[in-house]
Parts: sequence; structure tokens; C-alpha cells
Amino acid sequence: MDEARVEVRAPRGVAASAAIATATVALPLLLAACAPPPGVADADGVPVTRISVTDTACVPNEVTVKAGRNRFVITNQSMRPLEWEILDGVMVVDERENIIPGLEQTLTTPLKPGRYVMTCGLLTNPRGTLVVEADADAPKAAPTPLEFIAGQAEYKVYVHQQVTAMQAEVAALAEALRAGDLPRARSLYADSRQGWQRLAPVALLASTQYDRLEGAATLYAGGESDPDFVGWHRIEDALFDGGDVSPAALAALGDALEADSRAFGDAIKAASIGTDAIFRGAAQTARRIAERKLEGLDHPHAGTDLSDAAANVAGLRRIVVLFDKALAEHAPRQREDMIARLDALQTGLPDDGSRSGLEGNGRAGLADEATALADDFGNTLDTLGL
Repeated sequence: MDEARVEVRAPRGVAASAAIATATVALPLLLAACAPPPGVADADGVPVTRISVTDTACVPNEVTVKAGRNRFVITNQSMRPLEWEILDGVMVVDERENIIPGLEQTLTTPLKPGRYVMTCGLLTNPRGTLVVEADADAPKAAPTPLEFIAGQAEYKVYVHQQVTAMQAEVAALAEALRAGDLPRARSLYADSRQGWQRLAPVALLASTQYDRLEGAATLYAGGESDPDFVGWHRIEDALFDGGDVSPAALAALGDALEADSRAFGDAIKAASIGTDAIFRGAAQTARRIAERKLEGLDHPHAGTDLSDAAANVAGLRRIVVLFDKALAEHAPRQREDMIARLDALQTGLPDDGSRSGLEGNGRAGLADEATALADDFGNTLDTLGL
């Protein structure tokens, strides 16, 4: 007697789900197979370190590299979008945000010798350790020119001015929220962020207050319902995406935003803001314009990303102006390129913050300018030995 053969077919939806699950697991492995082995340099000579972030930790959780330019390939093996940061105390040295589950992002950054902290997804997850050892064979960095001292001091004055502007803008929004005036609150939302966005290059120097003001729901274990999730994203949800608009909820959000803006002001005024931190933050800000704001990804419900980007450009231009003398002497090519790219961005961004006319080649062209501007600020760090 022939053996009976029974064929079992999974339902179509189950098979599809299994395929997606298999792809999600396999994708990081495929990406890893395409990347250089640990400790091996890329074609440009920058050493590569691979780190995976799970739902609970970084793997490995302690990493040692040599001082100088390093490239980190961060793979998200958790179930939610995440950010990975290098911290020096409370200061964010560099970061990659919005890494999608199953995918990876690359971060190339210059590092000085010392012990740093790595954030690993949720704020409640244990942090990792990054040890940067001195490289005896590396060329010694040139000292920061004395001409930069004046620009650094003037930028500190600019920070104080923008903190004052930011707190006045936030106070107006908070007043509208406490009054339950939704139309006025919606109209003030973009304005409330202008001083804040002009300070974007150095805002992460006050990382605790930054997370309160700008942190997305994915940073918190409770997501959008987490009581610690406050700030502009929570207000955006209430005003533009059907969130809780009860009088008590709006008043609490207004009070929290105003208090957190005051705490941020105190922290950033007290922070030590070096030239290297200013230019590093400028590079990060320009790259965020290219990768997030021009795509409308930071505040999609409020539609304020282009307004934010215009404020970013104003803040970046101020940096170039304040350091103009030193740039002209020590990095003239980067200075000319930065001015030209800032002009292109200022001209190309719509005056009213709307996305009309910013599709296709227009948006792609501005993204190219912003990316090149980020590279200019980053290259200036190397040129000046910062």
C-alpha cells in the first residue's frame, strides 16, 4: 500500500506573517554580512564598530576604540524605533535617531580619549560604556586658534538672547493652553519653537531638559500614555492629532512646557559651550534638516518642520557670522561653501512654512545642500583640529 501524503498549507495571512517575521530577523544578519568585520576599517580608513540594540540593552554593552574618527554601525534588534547616543556626562557628543526595527544606521564621529556612555533605546534601559583610548601613532591635533575665543564668547551671548526669546514664545503658547483656546494654541505652536530651534546646535548640551521638551513617545516605556511624556510632541498630539484636549490636560501641558523651558534656560546658560561642541552640533542640525525636517518627519501632524528648519538655518548662519574671522583665516574653503549653502537653504525654504512648491527636485536639492552643509561643519572640525 502506498503511503498517504498529507500536505498542510498555512492560511495565507499566517504565511505572510511568517515571511515578514523571517525577513525582520534575517535583515540585520544580511546587513551584517555586507559590513566590514569588527575592528576592520572601511575603504576610507575609518575603523568600524558594530553594535546591536535589543529591547533591553546594547550588544556589546562595553566597547573600546582608538581616539580619532570612528564609524559605528547601529542595528535595531528591538521592537520599536530607537535612538543611540554617545554621552560625555550629560552632554550628547553624537547620536543617531529614529532607527527603525530591523534596520541599521551609521554614525561617523571624531572622539577624544576618555570614558563615554552609550544610550541603548528606552530611557529605563541600562546604559553601555564606550572607552576611547589614545592612539600613540595618530598625529597630534592642532590647538584651537585663539581667534575662536571671541566667537565662542559672542555665541554664549547669543544663547542667552535666544533663551529669553524662547521662554517668551513658550509662555504665550502656555497661556493659550491654560485658557483652553485651541485655535490660538494651534496658531502659536510653530512660533513657540523658533528660539528653541535656533539653539538646536547646542540644545543637547542640556540633554535631560532636551528630552523633556523634545522627546518622542518612543523614548518612554508607556509610550504616548506615559506620564513623563510631555513637551512639544505631547502638545502636538493634543492640538493636531485628536489627543486629550480637556481643560485639565491642556493646562498641565502648558505648565510643564513653561517649567521645562525655564529649566532648560538655566541649564544651557550654565553649560560650558566650546567651539568643538558648537560646530559638532551645527553638523548634526544640518543633517537633521536633510534627513528629517525636509521630509516632514519630526512634527507631521502640526506640519511645522519647515518652520523649524528656517529657524535652524538662522541659528547656523549666526555661528558662521560669529566665527567668520577665524574661519576666513583657517578654513576659507569651508567658510565659502557654508555661506553659499546657507543662502540656498534660506532662499529655498518657503517663507510661510508650507510644503507647497517643495516637492520632487526642489526638496531633493535642498536636502543635498543641507547634507553638504553638515559635511562642511564636520570637515571644519578636522581642519581646525577640534
